[in-house]
Amino acid sequence: MHLSLLDECRGRVERALSIIESSSTGGSREEMRLYAALGASLIYTRGPAPETGAAWTNALEIAEKINDTECQLRALRGLWAFRLNTGEYRTSLTFAQRFHSLAAGQPDAADALIGTRMIGTSQHYLGDQTDARMNIERMLAAYIPPVHRPHTIRFQLDQRVTGRATLARILWVQGFPDQAMCLARTNVEHAREIDQAVSLCNALSDAACPIALFVGDLAAAEHWIAMLLDHSEKHALGAWHALGRVFETVLLVRRSEISKGLPLLRSALDGLRETGFLHRYLGSLSAFAQAVDRAG
Repeated sequence: MHLSLLDECRGRVERALSIIESSSTGGSREEMRLYAALGASLIYTRGPAPETGAAWTNALEIAEKINDTECQLRALRGLWAFRLNTGEYRTSLTFAQRFHSLAAGQPDAADALIGTRMIGTSQHYLGDQTDARMNIERMLAAYIPPVHRPHTIRFQLDQRVTGRATLARILWVQGFPDQAMCLARTNVEHAREIDQAVSLCNALSDAACPIALFVGDLAAAEHWIAMLLDHSEKHALGAWHALGRVFETVLLVRRSEISKGLPLLRSALDGLRETGFLHRYLGSLSAFAQAVDRAG
């Protein structure tokens, strides 16, 4: 995960699971770890497909059976992200709360703060911006990255990067576009410094690209969209590449290239829908509606 070799990880894990499933070692610790690795790689290579949710569910069931708290946390976080990306925000909030309750009893205080961020993110998509901002800011103010077991390995993303991306979105919704753009920009710079493709794509897709388009900073949007397309293609992150294509065609429309941009936007939206990222797809329909309106 730290090296962002997600497609290779998925292929190797699937081969290992096919061997285990044909033997008599079902429900083992090794199988649990493989399911967790499969879920972590599938969400970024194939999107929130049914097999992604199944992988995390299998990992959680085994972890609960053998009382492995660490894998329970990873699986709960995986199921939270799965439900969030399929647009099931209330269910995602339930998983975030379960994560937080479990993490609160662990020695690493940073884990409970990750749960606070997850709760805030679900609240953001549910429309509760006040509580969402409070939770995200609380996490960012108190969070200290662990020296051992980096969270980019345990929970796929740099937690400050993803927290700041959500906070930038909240600031935009609350009517602070300048603060949102400033935070989105510094967040991209931080993500580039830590050199982890998944976190960088998250910073770009969740905040930098859409906020730049929202505020009309088309030069910044073009720069960040190109960066998103480049990194998502280089690391075989198909879902983020599809979202980058949507941003790219929205940029054409914003530049009044309606006749060229509208059919490309329709095609890009179809590609995004196929990834299963329903909340990304639904969130992009407004741009399509605006493009159709501008086309008359």
